[in-house]
Formats: sequence, structure tokens, C-alpha cells
Amino acid sequence: MAATFGKYPSLDKQWRKMMFSFYPYLSTKNRNATQEEWKIRRLIWDFKDGKAFANVAHLVANKLIQLYGKETNNIIFACVPASSAEKNEKRYKHFSSMVCQLCGMYNAYDHIKVKGEKSAEHDNVSKSEIHNNASLLDVKFEYFYQCMAHMMCTGAQWTDFVIYNPFQSNPIHIVRILPDEAVFAEMEKRIRVADDIVKELIEAE
Repeated sequence: MAATFGKYPSLDKQWRKMMFSFYPYLSTKNRNATQEEWKIRRLIWDFKDGKAFANVAHLVANKLIQLYGKETNNIIFACVPASSAEKNEKRYKHFSSMVCQLCGMYNAYDHIKVKGEKSAEHDNVSKSEIHNNASLLDVKFEYFYQCMAHMMCTGAQWTDFVIYNPFQSNPIHIVRILPDEAVFAEMEKRIRVADDIVKELIEAE
């Protein structure tokens, strides 16, 4: 059953979008991984390095055909860009091409460009600078809005933002982030605008 979001019903449409996970991914912090779990880890790492794109492309294409059948001919296939142009090309260029060849989708790869570079999402977060909502927004606004989205979707009264670096003497830093109704309202407003734009583009065709 799909979740509902009470006073933010506009999020229902987003939550009901198709999501699928091929494998459970066990964090490398867990040292008791089975042989099969290590196999999954290596497949994911190899895919991100551009080495296992064919295996993953067949997995994805078969699932898309299973879900949508001949309708795949009317669907655009787009990957969420990697953190740099080099990583994006290595990870997605051949992968996207093969997926679209296998299931007949339109390939959006050539229409999405990574213009700059950024650190991977898990890198370069300063523990000393983050201690509340305002400081998280100032230092890492993307993480701030991610925390807000979690609380907006679930109705949680707080969320813990955790920074972990095993190479430091004090490896873990936890900051309690609280909901902000003004931010929720602005996020819902932007979601509605985005939905209207998508609707206009679809109707224009």
C-alpha cells in the first residue's frame, strides 16, 4: 500500500512512482558479509567503474520489458548524473546505449551534460561546522533539504544527521535536525510547479 502524507497530499504522486531494487546492498562496515553479498558488492563497484555495464544493462532492460512491455518504445531512459563528467561517461555511456538497444527506449545520455565537478555525496563534510538546522543549511544545503524531505514524507518529529569518518579519533558526529514548516511549504510549492511543467510538456505533445 502506498503511503499518504496527510497535509502534503501533493507528495503522494511522487511516492507512488515506480521504484525497484535488484539487490540489497550491505554496507562495507558490516564485516560479516556472505559470499553472495560480496558478489553483489563487486558487481556494484564494477558497474560504477564502467566494467560491468553489460550485466547490469541486461538486468535493467529485462525488468523494464517485464514492467512496460512494448510501451518501452515510448519511454525516455535517463540516468542520474555522476559527480563528474569523467565518471558520468565511464558509468553511463555504454550502459545507457545498451539498455536502450535491448528494450527500445529513447536514450537521453547525449542530452544530459555534467558541466562541473563536485565531491561525491559522502565526501568532505565538516563535523565542526554543523550543529543545527541553520549550520547544516549553510554548509551542505543538499543534505539539509534531504533531511527536510524525510520528515515531510514520514511525519517524523526529528531526524538525525550523522557524519562518520573511521579515520578520525572521534569518528562519529550526530546532529538532531528538526522539522521546519516554512521549508515544507516551499518544497510543496516547488513540487506543484514542477508537476505543472511536466503536465504542460506532456500535453504539448
